[in-house]
Amino acid sequence: MPTTQILKQLKFNTILFDPNLLDARGWESLGFSDKQSQVIINYRERNLKGSFKSIEDIQKCFVISEQKFEEIKPFIRLNQSVIADKPETIWQEKTDFSKIDLNTITFKQLLEFGFDEKAAGSMIGFRKKLGGFISKEQILTTYNIDIELTKKLISIAPLNTSNVKKYSLTDAPEEWLKNHPYFKYSADKIIFYRLTEKDEKKLWKLLKIKPEYEAKMKLYLN
Repeated sequence: MPTTQILKQLKFNTILFDPNLLDARGWESLGFSDKQSQVIINYRERNLKGSFKSIEDIQKCFVISEQKFEEIKPFIRLNQSVIADKPETIWQEKTDFSKIDLNTITFKQLLEFGFDEKAAGSMIGFRKKLGGFISKEQILTTYNIDIELTKKLISIAPLNTSNVKKYSLTDAPEEWLKNHPYFKYSADKIIFYRLTEKDEKKLWKLLKIKPEYEAKMKLYLN
């Protein structure tokens, strides 16, 4: 049902809704914030294995206040046929994350694991900028992620680095240097110094980069 229609019906206290069929927009139309809506969905999908089994399940979600619960309670209609079918469907479609490479895991799969859209997008975006992850620890430095959930993911999923491109300081493409998160702040110096210096050890000395940054850069160097 379109969000505008839900809002219109709710205003006149005539809306009936199935909490197992609502997406984030649906919960927002009932008066919850975007963050609260995502918490409710995560609670349903992760904690309750995909569906609310009873009215009490809804009431137990900590972002639904007692007052709000009483407000929406008269309009809740749990579809028992959906509930009965859903566990089997989830089991059939559930991803085996022990077989999903962290360098190819998709946005949709990250949502399935429990990440919200912002975190999933950040992880995919960071991986793209890097050209692929080299170590699992890198993933923990992604902005806007749930650290504990990420630790759980990387403890389960494998990481294949065979397709990640690597270069030497002397032959790395200029565009790659200027766009890579670990090299872009030193790109101009690298490009300038390597015009006359081809020995990489001497090149590192000229760059005078802090050890912790040098260590990150060397992950992507031959």
